[in-house]
Amino acid sequence: MRRIVPVVLTAALTITGVALPVVTLPVAAASPVSPELTTLPLDGIDPEAAADPTAIEAPVDPETTDPQLVRDLAVAEAQEPEGVHDDHAEEVEPLASVQDEDLAALSALERTDPFTVAGVTWDAASTEEVTEVVVRIREHGAWGEWTTLPASEGLADSDRTGTEPIASAGADGIQVRVRTVSGDAPSGLRIELVDAGDSAADAVATSSSGPAATAAAANGYEIEPTIVTRKKWGADESLRRGWGTPDQSAVLNAMYVHHTVNSNSYSKGDGPKLVRGIYAYHTQSMKWPDIGYQFLVDKYGNLYEGRYGAIDTLPIGAQAGGYNTTTIGISAIGNFETGKPTAKMVTAISKLLAWKAYQHGLDPKGKTQLVTGTSTKSGVHAKPGQVVTVNVIQGHRDTNITACPGKYLYAELPAIRTEVKKLVDKAVATHGKAGTALAAPAVTTHSARQNPAHLDASSTYSWQAVPGAVRYELITRVGSHGNAMTDSRGWGTYASVTGTSATVSLDAGANRIVAVRGVDSAGRRGALSVLTQTARPVATSAITWSSKIGWTKESGNNAVNGNLRSTNVAGASLAVANVRDARRVVVHGEAGPGYGRTQVLLGDTPLGTLSWSASKVDRAAARVLDLPAATSGRIRLVTLDDARVAVSSLAFPRFTATTTAPPAQASTTLAKPALTKPGATVAPVRLSPSATLRWAAVPGAKSYQVQVRTAAHGKAYGAWKTVATTTSRKHVITLEDGVTAQVGVRAVAPGKKTSARAVFPTMTRPVATSKLVRSTGAKKWSKVKHGSFFRDLAFSTNKKGATLKVKKAKDVRTIQVTAAKGKGYGRIAVYAGKTKVKTFSLASSKTKRLSRLTVKLPRAFSGTISVKSLDAKTVRVSAVTTAR
Repeated sequence: MRRIVPVVLTAALTITGVALPVVTLPVAAASPVSPELTTLPLDGIDPEAAADPTAIEAPVDPETTDPQLVRDLAVAEAQEPEGVHDDHAEEVEPLASVQDEDLAALSALERTDPFTVAGVTWDAASTEEVTEVVVRIREHGAWGEWTTLPASEGLADSDRTGTEPIASAGADGIQVRVRTVSGDAPSGLRIELVDAGDSAADAVATSSSGPAATAAAANGYEIEPTIVTRKKWGADESLRRGWGTPDQSAVLNAMYVHHTVNSNSYSKGDGPKLVRGIYAYHTQSMKWPDIGYQFLVDKYGNLYEGRYGAIDTLPIGAQAGGYNTTTIGISAIGNFETGKPTAKMVTAISKLLAWKAYQHGLDPKGKTQLVTGTSTKSGVHAKPGQVVTVNVIQGHRDTNITACPGKYLYAELPAIRTEVKKLVDKAVATHGKAGTALAAPAVTTHSARQNPAHLDASSTYSWQAVPGAVRYELITRVGSHGNAMTDSRGWGTYASVTGTSATVSLDAGANRIVAVRGVDSAGRRGALSVLTQTARPVATSAITWSSKIGWTKESGNNAVNGNLRSTNVAGASLAVANVRDARRVVVHGEAGPGYGRTQVLLGDTPLGTLSWSASKVDRAAARVLDLPAATSGRIRLVTLDDARVAVSSLAFPRFTATTTAPPAQASTTLAKPALTKPGATVAPVRLSPSATLRWAAVPGAKSYQVQVRTAAHGKAYGAWKTVATTTSRKHVITLEDGVTAQVGVRAVAPGKKTSARAVFPTMTRPVATSKLVRSTGAKKWSKVKHGSFFRDLAFSTNKKGATLKVKKAKDVRTIQVTAAKGKGYGRIAVYAGKTKVKTFSLASSKTKRLSRLTVKLPRAFSGTISVKSLDAKTVRVSAVTTAR
């Protein structure tokens, strides 16, 4: 096997009869390297940075398929609506968001300690839609160009999300710019810096090792290239946070090529450090279980093991959102939107992909199909659930909305496919088709308590030893009662044992399939055998027994689970709801001479009949009804005779007696509803007391949950509450004065499984008229009524210095003043606390009684919001909204 490991080769190798000389490799001791992480909060817009014209330059290598769009977003400046300069007013705080309304954060040119990897993260729960994250870093004493960091995958069980990292062999400064749809920064926004540290083995980690000899039949490892193992590049396995062995793909269908979007100027010994930095960023900053890629490659042609177990298994990574299952990814270290990959890098990629294609029987120049899953951040071209036809070897951009792996590396893919095909054909001609390293285990016959149903909470299954195996790996899929099985395209790791038996546990009503395979001393996996595919009976509480024609509980019955109910009357029934995808109905009970029959029904539709008649009494009798197709719904048993029937348990296996795997099924994860973006008159400020919100249909959804959380003026948000379950794709929300609301929608599947929540932009209504505190005396306001004013009322003044105040505002990000404009009207200033944040002129050649004047703040503000007249001219204000 061609892996870089810290060993010395001292024996002669013989390959196809040719003796090779003894080779001694001096290898420095490799040890785990713990990274040093630093976080820098991104809190608003730095005034000095905002004044720097280079701070809004477009990135030179935008990660998008439409670079012009990114450039337009980067340099767009919103025009200040009728703003005027007030020479006599207080000094105005420079707010870049006044000129650039989608700019959410801009940091200073920050000098730092040296770092290897940087990225930007924020709270996964944030509802802000990030449209751009760009960085520039300081290397070798000079600031580089702006570089876009594309959004990375957010995992369902992680509380952080963010961007792909940028790597450097020795940066010591960073500046970050973030834009969002609303111009508001997502909560928890921060810069993440990783110093990967140094290892004594870094300089020699890329030295070559020889191939391993084998006299056995082809096992797929014959053309394995040299790979720097995790141990050799200094992976600190504790960073994987105790996640253990990752879930694995059941098969390999496609292979992705990526790039890491970092400087191409690193040196030969920097590769291990860069990989450690990316690993630390993914696990510690993004809170992933491991590094996202299965493999990485540097410009010198050195290959690195990425995700744990990638050499010998198919760990599901985070390399291509929506397509992580049944695929692997190799990421080229560098930016190949701006530079060309080296010949050594391209050759190494070809060798790695050829090895995996040979192992798994793939056609390198062929096509394959992938099922589109739900991508949380990177974005996909297809809809969730859609089957797409792709190249077996493809670039990240082929399925996802990104420029990855960069235009220059992407251009190499045709040549890579051709080279991989050549290498695979040569391997087949030389070694034959690849098999597995070990034979499949022979499974021991199951007991009556294991088949046709798994009657106990746990049970021990066994198999015969496999020659060459030093341990055995058990992998599983499971589905609880009423819910789908875990995706049949993947496996979860269940256990690793050194003996030839294992205990399998199962919850009441659940289905489980467990497979076992041997593992040799080099970590190579053997062929799989299905150890068990079974279901445990549903809980007694899940069975509804008829009461009108009743059942009698019997004690001391010696039933399989100690629970037995009997009847001697025709028409007695029992039922189990929420049965999912059953292929068999297994009933345990008592059989005996002259016993009766039970009919099995799906609702009111007959499925078959079970007879309990037997030559002698059997209190652990099992009756099995095979179903012609996967069956879901309410399963009923009804007695047909005035004869004894006694039932103790019911199980609903999703497998037939002859299948070796559960029925194939696409991923059952529902996509989040795609929301129709509300117009500018709806969010962030809604003058009307109601708003209609709409969303698109979600494939596989039977209904939608509408959830709302609100905050009264000056108060914190309450909890999310479900306010409606509907088959419609719209919802009308009603808002009280001063209330802020967030509305979320979840898709609901037939089995009541729900999607993640999609959240509309936050809406806030103007504060109640009673909340507007008016100045009095010489600077008083009067009331003016007109049907065109908001609420048919405006407060009017022609006194300079008159004020309207809203006190106890909380977490304000947008201030909107609803005012009238007209000929000879004056000016107003808007204040957050004592800081003047905006000046508006109300002068207009035409009278407009409902003008909306908006100010976006660079950060959340709590306190008093004020509107002040600046001239002895007419000012009429009908509403003030303090939106969050």
